[in-house]
Amino acid sequence: MDKKQFITEIERRLRELFSASKRSQRLPSSVKHRCEGFMHAGVFMGLVTNDELETLMEQIHLDIFGKTIEQAKRDKAYLWQEEVTDYSLYDSPPKARGMVKG
Repeated sequence: MDKKQFITEIERRLRELFSASKRSQRLPSSVKHRCEGFMHAGVFMGLVTNDELETLMEQIHLDIFGKTIEQAKRDKAYLWQEEVTDYSLYDSPPKARGMVKG
């Protein structure tokens, strides 16, 4: 396998993963792990560098989602901000709150 074939194959695998994620389709974790292993093998065999793979992954992510991986992480963190809940109601026993019948 030469560099061009490797990049074509890793691009196919990354597009499959990102496209499934965009559709909220849950792929088996083995698909992701095989993709990661394939990428590590390419680096090990000297076909690509980690920087080349990172650039490729960023480009494909941008193509599919319309935002960089970093932007997606920030957006996701914003969506899951913890609500501020006042738990002081529970400081008193249930009976004092009128919640126990009897």
